Amino acid sequence: MKSFRHVRRLSLLLCSAVLLSAMIASAGESARLLLILDGSGSMWGRVDGQPKITVAKSAASDAISTLPQEITAGLMFYGHRRKGDCQDIELAAPLGTARQQMLDQLKFVSPKGMTPLTASLTKAGELLAGGEGDATVILVSDGIETCTGDPCAAVAALRDKGLKLVVHVVGFDVKGPAVEQLQCIARAGGGGYFQANDTAGLRQALSAIRTTVVDRKPVTPPPPSAQAAATPGEQTSASKRVRIAGPGTVVLAP
Repeated sequence: MKSFRHVRRLSLLLCSAVLLSAMIASAGESARLLLILDGSGSMWGRVDGQPKITVAKSAASDAISTLPQEITAGLMFYGHRRKGDCQDIELAAPLGTARQQMLDQLKFVSPKGMTPLTASLTKAGELLAGGEGDATVILVSDGIETCTGDPCAAVAALRDKGLKLVVHVVGFDVKGPAVEQLQCIARAGGGGYFQANDTAGLRQALSAIRTTVVDRKPVTPPPPSAQAAATPGEQTSASKRVRIAGPGTVVLAP
């Protein structure tokens, strides 16, 4: 009887040790985050009286500075070195780069070229596939794909391969087809889409995504504005004048 109790106690201790080891291993897998920042020529456009790239650098700096040290982070740019080059993609700060070095790299981004979304997201997936733990990509773009490829299909293919990847997208001062494509990327990546039309919107978007990465919870994007939500050809709630001939009844509903 004593022998049975001894074996049972030993089995419970072994099970507890296995569970504890699994918990420690799980906790040791730090979340990995790669920020992709648009450096294409259109980022010289202005919002709130400033170049969009200036606003984006400032918002990205704040987001990076406030990341907990246990988050393994990296930084990628595209379109920032050469005009008309769809291969102009740079991993400016590999995963695990010190925060200050990441901030230093932001200073050198000067918009020049194209918007190779498909190639950038594919490269990001290849980099993240080589590590352990959850992987998150944050894409900040002010435009649509201007090179070859389908960024939505590229992201879907990465996840179909079994990569634990979530892609969040911030559309910075975008409209029409660009909104639709960026929303598609976020859906394919299992993440959230954020419409940022100004400085405050961009900061709020990056802050919300940062929180969900740190807490490892699903992101809840804020509802888009009426202007951002309207599809091409769809009218917003501006007043309109309608001329009607003949008798009859007209009912107008929003």
